[in-house]
Amino acid sequence: CIAFLFWVFAPFIVVFSAVARLENLQTIVPSLHVVVMLWPVTRTIWDGFASSLALGLFVGLLPSWLTFICDWLFIMKSGRQLQLQVQKWYFYFLVVFVLMVTAIGSSLFYTLKSLVERPGDIFSLLASTLPYSTHFYLSYFPFQWTVYAAEVTRYHVAVKYFALKALRGAERAIEACEPEDQAHYGIGARSARMSLLLVMAILFCSLSPLICVLGFICFFICRVAYTYLLVYSEIPKPDTGGAFWCAQLHHVQQGLFIYVLLMTGVLLDKADSMGPPLITLACGVQLLQRYMRYRRRFQWHGLPFEDLNHEPLVKVPVSKGTAYRQPELDSEG
Repeated sequence: CIAFLFWVFAPFIVVFSAVARLENLQTIVPSLHVVVMLWPVTRTIWDGFASSLALGLFVGLLPSWLTFICDWLFIMKSGRQLQLQVQKWYFYFLVVFVLMVTAIGSSLFYTLKSLVERPGDIFSLLASTLPYSTHFYLSYFPFQWTVYAAEVTRYHVAVKYFALKALRGAERAIEACEPEDQAHYGIGARSARMSLLLVMAILFCSLSPLICVLGFICFFICRVAYTYLLVYSEIPKPDTGGAFWCAQLHHVQQGLFIYVLLMTGVLLDKADSMGPPLITLACGVQLLQRYMRYRRRFQWHGLPFEDLNHEPLVKVPVSKGTAYRQPELDSEG
C-alpha cells in the first residue's frame, strides 16, 4: 500500500510542480505573457511562491494517508509508535518529492529504470539537475517561515471550532477540536519535516551558502513557535524517551549520503582531474563506516547482556531483627 501511494503521488507532484511555473502557465494562459513583460519580477516571485505552495499542499496530504495505512497494516502498541512509523516513511517521501523532484524529471519510472541499468549515472543526474534548482530551494525556506509562523495561531483548530460550534455547541466543539490533527500536526510528521529542512540546508550549503542563513532563520522561527505550542497551547502528549530524536539523527545521516553523491557529481563535472571527486567519494566510505557504527554500537532501546554482566549487583539489605511495628497492630481487639 505504501508503494502504491508512492506511485500515485509521484506523477501528480511532478506535474503540478511543473505547471505551477509561470513559463509553463503562459502556454495555457497567453495573457500572462503581457504581465511578465511589464513586470519581470513577477516571474521570480510567482515561481518561488506557487511552486512551493503546490508542492506543500500535495505533500501535506501524505501524513493522513500514511497514518491510515500504518494503522491498518501494522500492529501498533500505542499512538506514539504509530507516529514514529509515520515519521520514518514520511521523511523518505519528502526526500523524493521535495529534494529529488527536479532530478526525477517528468517520469519517475524512467529515471529509476535508467539508474538500475546504469548506476554510475546518478552522479551526472544529480550534478545536472540539483545545482540549477537552488533558487527554488532558496524560496522554499521563506515559504516555510510563513507556514510555521501561521501555525502559532492554530488557525486549523479555530476554523474547526467555529464550524462545529454552530452545529454542536461550544463545549462539544472544544472536545472535538482537541487534540489537533495528529496525522499532520503530530510529532511524527513534524519531526520528518524538521529533518528535511536540515538535510536541505546541508545539501545545498556548498552550492549556495545563503541557504544556511535562511535555514537558521527558519529553525529560529520553529524554535519560538513550537516552544509556545508545546508548552502553553497544545494538550500535553506522552513521550517515548527520545525515539523521534534518534530517528531524526538517522535521517540526517542518510541525507549526508545524498550530499556526498551530489558533490562527487559536481566535482566530476567541473574538476580538471579525478583527484577532487575521488577524495569526496572517499568521504562517503568514511561516512558509511560511521553510520554503521552508530546503528550497531549505540544501543539505546535496551541494555545489552554483555554490558549487564559488568554492572554491579544490587545488594539486598539484610534485616537485623529490629523493625518498626505500628503499636495499634499489637493491641488486642
